[in-house]
Amino acid sequence: TFAEIRSALDPCCSYIIVEGDAEGVSEGEIRQAFHQLPLQADDISDARLYRESKTGRHLLVARLVRRGGTRFKEALLSQRIAPRMAVFYYSSSPGGDGHAIEKL
Repeated sequence: TFAEIRSALDPCCSYIIVEGDAEGVSEGEIRQAFHQLPLQADDISDARLYRESKTGRHLLVARLVRRGGTRFKEALLSQRIAPRMAVFYYSSSPGGDGHAIEKL
């Protein structure tokens, strides 16, 4: 589940998560949406595709190499992806006491 995936994320890292909102969103559609984001190969240290067993939804979770946060999020916000998908930016909170997830 998303909660299990979220609990396994490294608190020292930031992540981009692309999620299909319905079982009908395929693995290929998730990958295509991810590749439309303004990311370079050296922005990503690891990417994994998951499928929630209960809902059948696909999620692509990409761990990011640290970089300037505000400009990077603004670039992501300017992108449009398929309406049946959502993009989340997941990063350490300013106080360092956990993670905050932000839907873009």
